[in-house]
Amino acid sequence: MLLASGTLAAQCGEERTVSANALDEFTWKRLNAIYEDVGEGRYDEAFEDLQKLLERSGRDQYLKAVVNQALAQVEWSREHYTASLRHFEEAVTLDVLPDEV
Repeated sequence: MLLASGTLAAQCGEERTVSANALDEFTWKRLNAIYEDVGEGRYDEAFEDLQKLLERSGRDQYLKAVVNQALAQVEWSREHYTASLRHFEEAVTLDVLPDEV
């Protein structure tokens, strides 16, 4: 579905250079707690916490991408597929996430 976007389709298969990024300890711990909520099926709580984290991300493009990717996963779990795809597209558009982890 994402390949329907001309921009994203043009980037498929291209070699990318993405510099290594890291989250600060507080943010890393916060994301871990959020993923624990997801694991326990507390999607609404996870969504709210991710929204707050996104609001506080400021100019940190890497954090915005990570949070949008997490929001995409939460929205998919809540069966909000259109919103999920929108968040995933935003994460990809920021172009700061590595191809593989």
